[in-house]
Amino acid sequence: MKRNALREAAICILASACLGMTACGGGGSTTPIQPVKTTPSVTVTPASATVTSAQTLSVTITVGGNPTPTGSVTLGSGKYASGAASLAGG
Repeated sequence: MKRNALREAAICILASACLGMTACGGGGSTTPIQPVKTTPSVTVTPASATVTSAQTLSVTITVGGNPTPTGSVTLGSGKYASGAASLAGG
């Protein structure tokens, strides 16, 4: 008789746990969490410390942020504006 009572108690506990688990996920809608956006950081590093006006100045541009920035960059100064360069490497 004790075995049957223990078996019935175990079945009730198991059934309650299963019902509880299935009831946990339903009913409400959820809103996706959006990442916190930060202002991108931009670093421009010249290839040479000195150049003459007859030389070409090469630079490396590093752009970072959260989420990873996408799009393109353009360098400009005075009357000069470079062509757009697409960001790559994310």
